[in-house]
Amino acid sequence: FRPLWVEYPNDVTTFSIEDEYLIGEVLNRIFLCTYFSDSFYNCFLQLYRLRPLNPFFLSVASQIPVFQRGGSVICRKDRVRRSSSCMENDPYALYVALNSQGSAEGELYIDDFHTFSFEKAKQFVHRHLSFAANTLSSSSVCALFFYTFSTASWIEKIVIIRGSQPSSATLKNAESAVEFEFDSTLSVLTLRKPRVNTAADWTTILR
Repeated sequence: FRPLWVEYPNDVTTFSIEDEYLIGEVLNRIFLCTYFSDSFYNCFLQLYRLRPLNPFFLSVASQIPVFQRGGSVICRKDRVRRSSSCMENDPYALYVALNSQGSAEGELYIDDFHTFSFEKAKQFVHRHLSFAANTLSSSSVCALFFYTFSTASWIEKIVIIRGSQPSSATLKNAESAVEFEFDSTLSVLTLRKPRVNTAADWTTILR
């Protein structure tokens, strides 16, 4: 956890806030009343909150709201299992929260979850995810010789928050259409089952 003033040292309002924290640079976890120093989305309701319009959010005692920062991509496994070991090869859902420029970035890291092979044998997957100009792409962070590790996990769903409705969505590598639906009330675009392996290079284009 990081207090808000670490991320926003020029915003004096954050200096006295002790019940709100950032998890890394992406997630904002709160306990009672939230002060937004940036653009964030409610991770559960996918509602957009822009700081200049309403910098405060009052939560209820029965919930601990978590907000995703605009301009970020978070990779989640949404299928409920008995344990984390049962989720090893489960597919990923990508949550793309756009900023005011309509772009977002994030990373995905995968290893075997058990050994130190990621360090000793460089067996891991490390991807960079980028959305800009209506194009979402996944590329390697490391040099190709690192990739002695394979994974069965794949991309099941892509949720673009604060998106717009396209006329088509195409997976460039396979030149195949991707099924999608758009919620005009929440401005949320959902791409379903692009079916690409998480370790592969791929690009999805919205037109």
